[in-house]
Amino acid sequence: MHTYQLDGNDQLYELDYPSPREQQTQSNVAFLSILAVIFFCLTLLKQSQAIDWSWWWISLPLWIIPAGALLLVIVTLVVTLWHEAVYAIRFKL
Repeated sequence: MHTYQLDGNDQLYELDYPSPREQQTQSNVAFLSILAVIFFCLTLLKQSQAIDWSWWWISLPLWIIPAGALLLVIVTLVVTLWHEAVYAIRFKL
């Protein structure tokens, strides 16, 4: 998206704002980067024996995205099957 603006000397210059899609991509990358940093910090703490956690807890930040996607698929399937069952019962009677 391009926007133009005049400065104090009546010079026209272009303001280049990121599109909403670019902003979403940037926020997704930032979120994944934060999860990766958390994972690496926990790994360093585990390797230096500063914490005595299970590796399942250490790797938890890596499982957040796949677990969320799986949860979304399961919820979608349950809602769809429920809707189809209610629809079938209504029109059967």
